[in-house]
Amino acid sequence: MVRSPHAHARIRGVDVSAARSMPGVHAVLTGADYAAEGIADIGHTANPAGAVDWQNPAFVNRDGTTPFDVPQPTIVRDKVRHAGEIVAVAVGETEAIARQAAERVEM
Repeated sequence: MVRSPHAHARIRGVDVSAARSMPGVHAVLTGADYAAEGIADIGHTANPAGAVDWQNPAFVNRDGTTPFDVPQPTIVRDKVRHAGEIVAVAVGETEAIARQAAERVEM
């Protein structure tokens, strides 16, 4: 996996061409690839179940929506929100090949 070294940054581009052209590399995927395939972000909420009725959330906004419901991208596309967030994934015949491919990804 290619992870961001930055804690908060905009992604201006991810170049995976050198990594994809390596022998033994099966795929190098980016957030744009996931979006093109229709793979949605992972929905999760930090809102626990209510103490009285577990089917209702513990916290509700005045308009009835639940707070803290922010979809998490599997592979980020436009903005990195924390250091270590995944920017690309390399898949190779061996772990060593995948790691070498990941090192060739340019951000």
